[in-house]
Amino acid sequence: MDSLDTKLAKKNLRIKLMGIGGGGCNTVDYMIDNHVSGIEFMAANTDHEALQDRKATIKIPLGLKSTESKGQIISAIKDADILFLVAGFGGATGSGASSVIAELAKEMGIFTIAIGTEPFSFEGKKRRQAADDGINSLNDRVDSLILVANDKLLEITGGDTTIKEAFDMVNSTLSNSIQGLTNQILCSAESSLDFEDIKALLKDSGMARLGFGEASGNDNLVHAAEIAINSPLLTTDVARAKTIIVSITGDEDTKISDVYPAVEIVKQKVHKDAQILFGLTRDKTFKNKVSVSLILSTASEA
Repeated sequence: MDSLDTKLAKKNLRIKLMGIGGGGCNTVDYMIDNHVSGIEFMAANTDHEALQDRKATIKIPLGLKSTESKGQIISAIKDADILFLVAGFGGATGSGASSVIAELAKEMGIFTIAIGTEPFSFEGKKRRQAADDGINSLNDRVDSLILVANDKLLEITGGDTTIKEAFDMVNSTLSNSIQGLTNQILCSAESSLDFEDIKALLKDSGMARLGFGEASGNDNLVHAAEIAINSPLLTTDVARAKTIIVSITGDEDTKISDVYPAVEIVKQKVHKDAQILFGLTRDKTFKNKVSVSLILSTASEA
């Protein structure tokens, strides 16, 4: 069985991900540590000293002479077919630099998906306002903007969660969703979508939300789908959603026929005219376990 990197080469696609600021760079490190494949990783930050310790091969120091930083960014992303921008909104770098980098990608005609986190409420109004300003600025410059509300993660993890555990869950959620999309693009033999489908569905789709569920045992796919579609992370009105991507990962015994009841769970919750695309990826590291990742947008009603 070909690796994702091999499939990427066969399809002549380059998928790149740039972590911006401390939060985005943390996600890049997490994905590299967890051996996420099929993606070329980059890190960009104004903290040049911290940047040197990052695990991405390409490191871009921001805040230098504007022409120098711009040239490095253009050189790093110029041959990307898909560009993921990952940042934590609320901090100066994530909120400010993301829209600048997205504008460059837009001018170059690169299909760009931004994924970011909204700050915890305890971080204060100033950080919340900075996040809102960054999100509003970025939304018009990317094809899709996927948001994760950090406060909602606390609803999932419970009151005994440490700060490190909470941020590990942030990174895990972002990583799982990005890997799910990448899997569907590269493993489209058992999928209702490929790269062009994803581009058509998400292009100019505006803001979206993530849902994620894992389950094991009997009826694990249905259970995982129920967890995902009822996730507190889906802060949007699910019943209004018209754009949904369902990425399913299972073990080597998972059959395509097992997927249909899970997708039906999602279909029953969203808008009756929703366009739902799904894909199944088999992972030999999954033992009697499945995961369901959702990207859901209501923007088509606007």
